[in-house]
Amino acid sequence: MTETSVKGLCGLVNLGNTCYMNSALQCLSNTPFIVKYLLSNEYKKDINKDNPLGSGGKIAKKYAYIVKSLWNGVKEDYSPFSFKHAFEKIYTMVNFKMEK
Repeated sequence: MTETSVKGLCGLVNLGNTCYMNSALQCLSNTPFIVKYLLSNEYKKDINKDNPLGSGGKIAKKYAYIVKSLWNGVKEDYSPFSFKHAFEKIYTMVNFKMEK
């Protein structure tokens, strides 16, 4: 931990047009119940791996890793690339043709 690093006081690197995603991730990562839930690994028992609409827990695990990285007090910033990549891979955008 550097002299200026503080647990929970960690920024997220903007990966190009990810400021809204980063804002949402930061808000959730400063919600005490969520932080405790993820840092204690309690979330793992609640993952529904059988939901065909879900990610099999991949997104939850990636987000838990972000929270752990933000709260370990080691870095002043963290890149959420792995989370973003997993999210994009699982939840791809679908183009809809609008009817007149």
